Amino acid sequence: MGVLSQFTSSVSFLNYLLPLGFPVGITKLIAQYKDKDKSVVQEIIYTTVIVLLLPVFISFLLTFIFAGEVSEFLFDENVYSGYIKVLSVFFPFIVSFALFDAIYKGIGNISLYVKSLILSMVVSLVISVPLVIFFGIGGAIYGLTINYVFFVFYSILKFKKLNVFRFKFSSFKINRDILYELTKIGIAFLVAGALYQLTLLILKKMIIEKYGLDGSGLFQSVLNISLFYFGFIFTSMSSYTFPKISKMENNSSLASELNTTIRFISLIMVPLVLILIVFRYLIVLVLYTSDFLVAEPFFQYQFLGDFFKALSWVLGIWLIPRSKIFFFLLFDIILNVNLIMIFKFILDYTDLGLKGVSFAYLSAYVFHFIINLVLTRKVIGFRFSNKNLKLLISSLAVITGLTYLSFQNLLYGYILFLPVFLGWIFFNLSISEMKEMLGMLKSYMKRYTVKNSQDK
Repeated sequence: MGVLSQFTSSVSFLNYLLPLGFPVGITKLIAQYKDKDKSVVQEIIYTTVIVLLLPVFISFLLTFIFAGEVSEFLFDENVYSGYIKVLSVFFPFIVSFALFDAIYKGIGNISLYVKSLILSMVVSLVISVPLVIFFGIGGAIYGLTINYVFFVFYSILKFKKLNVFRFKFSSFKINRDILYELTKIGIAFLVAGALYQLTLLILKKMIIEKYGLDGSGLFQSVLNISLFYFGFIFTSMSSYTFPKISKMENNSSLASELNTTIRFISLIMVPLVLILIVFRYLIVLVLYTSDFLVAEPFFQYQFLGDFFKALSWVLGIWLIPRSKIFFFLLFDIILNVNLIMIFKFILDYTDLGLKGVSFAYLSAYVFHFIINLVLTRKVIGFRFSNKNLKLLISSLAVITGLTYLSFQNLLYGYILFLPVFLGWIFFNLSISEMKEMLGMLKSYMKRYTVKNSQDK
């Protein structure tokens, strides 16, 4: 797990670095032009493909040639250079994955997007399991690429069927205006995304230096859980909220949309966080083995940190559409510096040990939330609605309270989970809201069933 965690972080880093931060700009521009001029959508895709060819080729060449040095940086030994060379061959698929992911979000076909992701993950799981069983670490590393490869080929078939775009080499050219827009947005997300992934690599390198690869594996085991469920939050914001607020010019409408998103995310995240904290032993045993139970202390801070991370993302999602790129980059730099420096301080001067990385994660995102809130209040006049203020205060109370009691005695968490959760629900949701949510769920399931029947 320690070795795999470094490769996973490296792939995530490349997923931000190689596309040059273009995917968010692609989503924004396609969302703006898909109903106005479909030829612009074609030009967005053509421009992106042409521009990204060179950095992908250079990255492949450098990684392949200096695979030994990359292995030394990641693992303090060069025995994994062969795997790194193999991974470099799949760089085009990593970039294509990011490109198609952005197109899905831009055209707004969320149902197809989610189906594509789920199907890719299932195929990846089915193939990866025997690879791991028969080839060990090598099989696991090769398995990392399957998700990207399948997603790309499956998306090509679906886009062709939907007539989203048609590749014609004779029409391939760069639109300078589109390139300028993509670059303007892309630079900010390139720096922010790559910096965060680089920070994770540095944190893991610090862990490896003090606790070995086992320590990195323990941290990754909890981080995987965090990334897995948090991917839903990111998908909902990037595929729905971001394109929507990109069209908003009125501050009051923007503030209202932010409040709506905060309420939606809080109502989804808090139950998940409570389940993860209270039933952490069972979750670790189901997902891993009993050897990973020593990672249990990470749960104390990691998932509360995720809650503040989600709130920070919502409060900062308007910065790029409103061209507040300076603040977007500044806040991200502060976040990543805090993550490294706080963890470094904990390693050197406290006895928190390995779980200090999760404490650093929580601390950095609390501060990130505060500075985003201050700026959002000042620039667009954002205020939490009364319902949301009550929701956030009660959510923090139940998460911290149940976490404290559960870590005092695991049985306390089991006994109190249901009454605390139900109390939180009834405290924050009125009967009419509950009926409305159930109605929305039934309506969605009905539309989904009808659509599937029509497709068949």
